[in-house]
Amino acid sequence: MARDPWGYPWSVSLSGGLIGPQGFRADSPEMMPSGLATPVVAVGSNASPQVLIDKLGPVLGDSLPEQIVLQVYAVPGLRVGHSAHVSAGGYVAAAPFLIAPFLANRDHPLSTPATATEAPAYSVGWFNPRHLAALDATEPHYRRILLPAAVAPVPGAQVYVSRHGVIGESGRALTLRGQRDIYGWLRARLPCLQEGSNNHPRPYAGTKLRDQVRRDLDRLGLALPSGLDGGAEVADNNDAATDAPRLEQPQTVRCHPGSDNLPTRAPGFDLRDDAIDQRTLHQDERRRARPGDDCS
Repeated sequence: MARDPWGYPWSVSLSGGLIGPQGFRADSPEMMPSGLATPVVAVGSNASPQVLIDKLGPVLGDSLPEQIVLQVYAVPGLRVGHSAHVSAGGYVAAAPFLIAPFLANRDHPLSTPATATEAPAYSVGWFNPRHLAALDATEPHYRRILLPAAVAPVPGAQVYVSRHGVIGESGRALTLRGQRDIYGWLRARLPCLQEGSNNHPRPYAGTKLRDQVRRDLDRLGLALPSGLDGGAEVADNNDAATDAPRLEQPQTVRCHPGSDNLPTRAPGFDLRDDAIDQRTLHQDERRRARPGDDCS
């Protein structure tokens, strides 16, 4: 389904519930995940039941193990910025990164925030192996990894991280912003966008321009590691671990897991790239394998 790239991220409401062949059924206390399901934190459009239905409809079934349970959790230490690439849909997609103090000793338990309300809320979907295989296929620019134990809202929670790093400057990641804002930020820094316009319906039209944006971000040092780059790979293993960057801590969303005080917009979106140029992606990964590249 084509969407206006300027409208990204498109609004959704975070809500627990169950997704099956008949659609989404809102929150119900008795809905518990199957013992075989894997929890995945959504930093993007996978928080939307309709997006998951569009992506995974053919592999949904009537039994509970064939359906997707959605729950809402506060996740300390995890924030959402922008992936250092432009999607085929013409928007700069969301990607997660860690904030201090969760960057240090992230394999060990850390002290929790003073109150649970200091952590943003995220949707956590529980997926069986068939769901995960289908979901992985829609995320060619992302790797699915295990979250550090200190950050994971439930044991074994996973997340999709960008293969290209996150956009930032001077070692600080940008937090997620509207598409016109991020376009203006990029246009002020990238020569390839100097002739563009924020009134154009497709500001990053054409594969060549999108590829040039990605290369320029890398060349100018505006593509930063997310702090999650060394996470244990659970889908494939194309990227090496990198040192964590110094990331600024953005303003948090104040809500409590399971409460009615939830944000009306998900923290970010990572819609699939339906027309992704796989050849370009593979070339990029070979390039990033060269010594000296610090962002994956």
